[in-house]
Amino acid sequence: MSAIDYLGEGKIHDRLVRELVRESAHDEFIAEYRQNKFDENTLDQWIEEAKVRVPHRFVGGGDREKADDLARSAFLFGNVTDQGRYTKQYGMEAAIAAAKRFENPFPFEHGKPGKESDADKAANKDKPGGEKNPWRGDLGHVFSPAEVTAQMNFLKVLLKAHPKDEALRRANQVANVYGCEVGSTRVGQRQKQRLAG
Repeated sequence: MSAIDYLGEGKIHDRLVRELVRESAHDEFIAEYRQNKFDENTLDQWIEEAKVRVPHRFVGGGDREKADDLARSAFLFGNVTDQGRYTKQYGMEAAIAAAKRFENPFPFEHGKPGKESDADKAANKDKPGGEKNPWRGDLGHVFSPAEVTAQMNFLKVLLKAHPKDEALRRANQVANVYGCEVGSTRVGQRQKQRLAG
């Protein structure tokens, strides 16, 4: 019995991840490596043959374009839902490799793709002027009914978590970034607001 070449297996494992081999099929490739069906020098040829011979071992069952499209949506364009789909469909290791392929920072440091980490929440807490601010817009912009609904939904979320005065104070703090207050009809409009007690 020969000694197990852990270094060689590690290199093969890394290559399998880059080639979008399903995690469940990694052991099959390693077993074939141990049976001397291929070595590090013939790995490229073995993988290309496997794509034809056993396409079910690869992400998408051989449909690499579908996997690439999902990876692009998830890690290049930052679609959080597709990050979760990709991870569920192809495994965490393939998701990490795809994220690195698109030079996306490791998106799963909190363990669950598609969820915002506590660190991200804390970092974004003090950024009320972000693109999710329902009062954003150019000076004088008149809010559409959909934007007013988004503002009221924002306030409702705050009301569930805080007393009325605190919820109104926090909502106004966010609105003030664009010179507004709760109830403003356009960007830059300030008016006195009261919540009925």
